[in-house]
Amino acid sequence: MGIVGKIEDVLHSLYSYFSHSPKKIQKFIELANIMEIKGPRILINIKTCWISMLLPTKRVLLGYHALVLKMHRDVDTITHAAHNLELLCDLEVMLGLSCIMPMLEGLNELM
Repeated sequence: MGIVGKIEDVLHSLYSYFSHSPKKIQKFIELANIMEIKGPRILINIKTCWISMLLPTKRVLLGYHALVLKMHRDVDTITHAAHNLELLCDLEVMLGLSCIMPMLEGLNELM
């Protein structure tokens, strides 16, 4: 799997993790507020369109530290948290998320 595939996997996995549980979202927002990070809602990425990666990627980057801490806290009690933590701590994914942003913003401006 290439880097774009890994980024899409992160975006999908995080959206799936939070989309079915208002309690998880609330705990994430509370944690982000404590960390003085704006706790953005995780958005769905539509895989048929590259430009759809812009907002989900931006929100993951804005709440990155809170996401890592939330997954670390949930790792013992929620199965998918370990997978998300592994994805978020993958060096290739971390660099890819940061490096893909200028390209996505450029594509957005062209649209």
